[in-house]
Amino acid sequence: MNTEDFVEKLRSLYRSEIVAHMKEEKFPKEIIDDYKHAFFFRSKSNHNVQSHDPLIGLVENYDGSKVHIGMISFDLAPFEDDDYFFFANFEGDLLGIDKNLREIRMIEYGSDNHILYNCASNSDHFMTAILMVADILQRCDYDRTFDCSNNTLILLAEECSETAGGKDKYLEFYKMLLNCEM
Repeated sequence: MNTEDFVEKLRSLYRSEIVAHMKEEKFPKEIIDDYKHAFFFRSKSNHNVQSHDPLIGLVENYDGSKVHIGMISFDLAPFEDDDYFFFANFEGDLLGIDKNLREIRMIEYGSDNHILYNCASNSDHFMTAILMVADILQRCDYDRTFDCSNNTLILLAEECSETAGGKDKYLEFYKMLLNCEM
């Protein structure tokens, strides 16, 4: 998946009917605004940074400061060290691309690059898997007909981890992201 496809597919998950429902139910304006902005990466003025990696292209060419997918937020100013290119936050920790293997990993903030979770085999698989997560989380929050039981979420976490490049290697990350337990 390339950067532009990801931006458009995430944007297509936005539902104006959910905003209308939130307004009818008198949700606080801040929550409605958070929902409205959670799906929209905005082009930066220097929207011409070329990269062979779609995640690097995403954070270099788009402002994701208001984008949240579950516990993932793109409000991090990207930076790198010798081993990783860091592109997003996961709660208090960091998501980064391993410069050698190209694998996406969650790194403990403030550590010497201690790996907490393996997230995906590469940027393309990560972007595809987190689009699935965004859709699942939205359906759990706003679709009363969607089955959000723990058993269903485990099955969906397995699908996401398979999409990420391997069920066994990435399952723990997606279980945590979907808030389910084995």
